[in-house]
Amino acid sequence: MIVARSIEHGREWDDLLLALDPAAEAAPPHPLQSWAWGELKSRWGWTVERLVFESGGRPIAAAQAMSRRIGRTPVRVGYLPKGPYVPSLETAHWSPVLDAIERWAAARRLAFVKMDADVPAGALELLETWRDRGWRPSEDQIQFKNTLRSDLRADEDAMLAAMHSKTRYNIRLAVRRGVSVRAAGQAGIETALELYRATSSRQGFAIRALDYYRDAWATWIASGLGDVLIAEVDGEPLAMAVPVRFGDTAWYLYGASSDQMREAMAPHAVMWAALLWAKRSGCTAFDWWGGPDALEPSDPLWGVYRFKLGFGARFDEQAGAWDRPSNRITFAMYRGAVKARASMHRTGR
Repeated sequence: MIVARSIEHGREWDDLLLALDPAAEAAPPHPLQSWAWGELKSRWGWTVERLVFESGGRPIAAAQAMSRRIGRTPVRVGYLPKGPYVPSLETAHWSPVLDAIERWAAARRLAFVKMDADVPAGALELLETWRDRGWRPSEDQIQFKNTLRSDLRADEDAMLAAMHSKTRYNIRLAVRRGVSVRAAGQAGIETALELYRATSSRQGFAIRALDYYRDAWATWIASGLGDVLIAEVDGEPLAMAVPVRFGDTAWYLYGASSDQMREAMAPHAVMWAALLWAKRSGCTAFDWWGGPDALEPSDPLWGVYRFKLGFGARFDEQAGAWDRPSNRITFAMYRGAVKARASMHRTGR
C-alpha cells in the first residue's frame, strides 16, 4: 500500500529527492522540485505542499505540489512544476502516485491540476496510462517541453573536442578578443537583470516583473545551488548565464546577451564557463533547459537549438505538461483566458 505524507523541513525534502535514484531511462530530480524553489513560489502567490509517497516505509516518489487562486476569481488550480518525481517509467510505480495527486486536487477543489514531469516522449505505455486516467497533453506548456543535455564526465579537452568546430573556434576567439567570465554571485544580479531586460526587448519575448528574477536568482545563490556568470570585455558586460545545480546535474535556467560587441563571442564564452562551473561543482550532466517543439528551421527556438547543439548537446524529446480537469466548465473558462493572452510568449518558471 502506498502512503503519502507531508515533509516540512528543507534539508529533509532535498535529501529525500536526491536519494531517489532514477532508473536508467528516467531523468534526475529537477531543481523546480527543490525546497528553495517552493519557498520562492510561496512568496509569489502559491500555496506549496511537499508530498512523499512511501511503500513499506520506504520512499518511492515525491511531488512538490502547488496551488493558487486565479486572479480575483474563486477558481483554484494546481501545478507540479517538473513533477511529480517518480524515478521509474513503469506504470505500476506511477499509478498510486497519480491516485494520490488526484485525491489531493479533489480535496482542494481545484479546477484542474497540471504536471510536467521529465518523462521522455517515447514512454508510450506510461503516457497511454495517463490518458486512460483522464490526463491530456496541455495546450499551456508553462515550461519548455523539450530540452538538450550534455555529458560532463569527460575531461575538458575531450568536451571541447566533442563540440562543433565553429563553436570551439568561437570559444577560443572570445579569449583572444579579451572576453573574461566571472562568477559574480549576488553582486551580479543587477547587471544580469539589465542584460535580461534588454534581450527580452530585442528578441520580443515576455518576462516577469524584475523583482521576481531578483528574488529567484538571489534564492538560488543563497541556497548554494546557483550563481550569476558575467562575460565582459574591459568591464563592459556582454552576456550572462544563471546555472543551477541539484544533485549531480546542472541546469541552464536563464541567459542573456548585449547587442554590443557581438564579434567578441561573449555568449560562447559564458556558456563554456557555465559548463565548467557545473563540472567543477561535481555535476556529471548539464541540462540546457529548452529545445524546439519541432526540429525544423521554422520553429522559434531553431537558432537556440543550433547554438546549444554546437556545444555537443543531444536533443531530448519530452512528454511535456499534462492537465487533468476536475471541473470541465471551469477548466474551459480558464483555457479561454489563456488563449486571450496567447500573443505573449512563454515566460516559464
